[in-house]
Amino acid sequence: SFGGLSGRTVIELEDGTAWKQANTDDRFRGSPVDHPGAAVIHGIFGYKMRVEGVPEFYVDPVRR
Repeated sequence: SFGGLSGRTVIELEDGTAWKQANTDDRFRGSPVDHPGAAVIHGIFGYKMRVEGVPEFYVDPVRR
């Protein structure tokens, strides 16, 4: 489930990729949601994640 951004949030997508929140100052509290829609967009300044009900935010890939 996804409940928002804590500053060090790591999100694992259904395809197995994991993404960590890039800006630790971004924080957002929401109601926990099971399997919200999410997408990662590669832009000029890096990767942005869009999750239903949350303002988009920058992420970095987690290397495994």
